[in-house]
Amino acid sequence: MQTELKNKLSSGHYDFIDFGCSKGDSLVFGRDHLGGRNGLGIDIDPKKVQTSIERGEDALVVDATEVGSYKNAVSFSIMAHFLEHLPGLPLAMKCIESAVSISRDFVFIRQPWFDADGQLLQNELKLYWSDWGGHQNPMTTLDFYRAIRRLKSKKPVSWAIDGSNRIYSSASKFVLPLNAPANRHFYDPQKDGRKHFSLFNYPVYQEIICVIQLSNRVGTAEIMNFARNNRFPKGSLAYRVVNSKPVHHRKLQLIASSEQ
Repeated sequence: MQTELKNKLSSGHYDFIDFGCSKGDSLVFGRDHLGGRNGLGIDIDPKKVQTSIERGEDALVVDATEVGSYKNAVSFSIMAHFLEHLPGLPLAMKCIESAVSISRDFVFIRQPWFDADGQLLQNELKLYWSDWGGHQNPMTTLDFYRAIRRLKSKKPVSWAIDGSNRIYSSASKFVLPLNAPANRHFYDPQKDGRKHFSLFNYPVYQEIICVIQLSNRVGTAEIMNFARNNRFPKGSLAYRVVNSKPVHHRKLQLIASSEQ
């Protein structure tokens, strides 16, 4: 597969790569929202790669840690709901390093929000994805900051870490009582039992969004357009990516800085 990967990347046909492409949804997302034209998906699971191919996408069975040697081969990389499935943080950091190495312009990462797990636990609550057996690597905003700080292949122009889609109370379907069974999905009182109502005075979101900007070339405009579609708080990520100056977003109050 390495020979096939090398041939595909050296062809110049692909402008973005999707790490852990699964069924190909993020390849569509890369074209529809991030300005990509031709994406290449990689996944370690042959069945998922075959599903992507059957949907008309280009995909290969490749270990995500092995693509970093193809430096600057694509404009950007996507890691969508991928890192949390890895067996640990060291491997996740290695994959982020690979994505940065292979990308010229930016790396786009999204995954479930795990920052509030401890506070929710104290209130006998949990986010349903935080109790999935398949989520072995629950990265927080601090973990992403540490991963960016440790990058060796390139120094980012700027970066941003934001929350997407705020959850304001335990009434949300994403919030379960602590003693609900593992590997559940949306709240169902018949299956999960009763939960008490609680307003959240601390940040709880559906997703973490992390963008690592690697150049000032065209590419950030597509991320701005993504922000205008209100998939995460309007203006915060777009402003942070385009301007390599520290910005404090009042609504989020999360880690957000830039590397000069």
